[in-house]
Parts: sequence; structure tokens; C-alpha cells
Amino acid sequence: FPYQRALYYALIGLVPLSSAGLYYLLDVIKNKKLILLIPVILVIVFYFTFFNYYELDRDSSLYHVVKDKDYESIKFLSKFENKVIMAPLSQSSAVYPISKNLVIAHTKGNLLGGNINIVRRFYEVDCDEKLEIIKRYDINFIFSKEEINCNYQIIYKNGNYIYLIE
Repeated sequence: FPYQRALYYALIGLVPLSSAGLYYLLDVIKNKKLILLIPVILVIVFYFTFFNYYELDRDSSLYHVVKDKDYESIKFLSKFENKVIMAPLSQSSAVYPISKNLVIAHTKGNLLGGNINIVRRFYEVDCDEKLEIIKRYDINFIFSKEEINCNYQIIYKNGNYIYLIE
């Protein structure tokens, strides 16, 4: 039960209570002839409503999945549609939206993450185990932040490396 959802439902439940309180407050003001307080109350409510309107939490700010050079590298892959890409988890969620290619796994979110452990393992193992993973998942390209010292054909090299698997 996520925190935001619990807070949302709690605030929805407070709407009838706040309307009852507002009705009582207006009734007291009307009976005591304190009509002049209504503009003061409205100004105070307006002030506290928009007091920190433009100050965002650090957690709610935008985060950048890829940098410019990563974007250019992934954009290069858009020449080849509907291929399977082995990409690092940090850039994997940007591969499909930019290049229309599939990945083995991507970072966790609302979507299914795929086999994250295979991706982590792929970048740590030797060439023979890499080849087994490539065959098992029918991988067409490898996107890497670092050079891979295996017998793969480099088709892109600009801070990132893209290998063609034949």
C-alpha cells in the first residue's frame, strides 16, 4: 500500500469533514456579524496554498536516464528495428523509446523488468559465458559503456561501444 495512495485516500476522506467545518465557520461569522474577516481568511488561505508552490522535493525532480553521448549511441541503433539489444541497466529503459529495439531487461519500474540478473552477469563474465547468453536470448547487438575484449565486430565507437553479433 504505497504512501502516496494512502495519503490521497486520507485527503479524499477529509473533504466532507472540511466542508462541514467550513459551513460551521461561515455560520459563526454570519451570526457574529464578522463579514469583514472573510477577505482576511481568503488571503491567508490563498497564501498558504501557494506558499512553496515552486519548491520541489529532491525525490520528485526529473532524473536523466541517458546523457547526450548515450542518446546518440542509442539513436544509432534506430537504423535496426525490432532487434534484441544487450544494454546496461542504467541505459536500458531508454533503448526502446529511442531506437524501437528490445532489451533483455531494464531497470525496475511499473513495467516488468525482465531478467536483470542476466544483464548484470553478462558484463562481468568471460567471453564463453557471454556467448552462451547471446545464444540463449538471441541477442543481435551489445551496447556497452566499456570496451569488450571478445571477438565481436564494433560498429559504433564514440565513448560507448556497440557490437554487432552475427
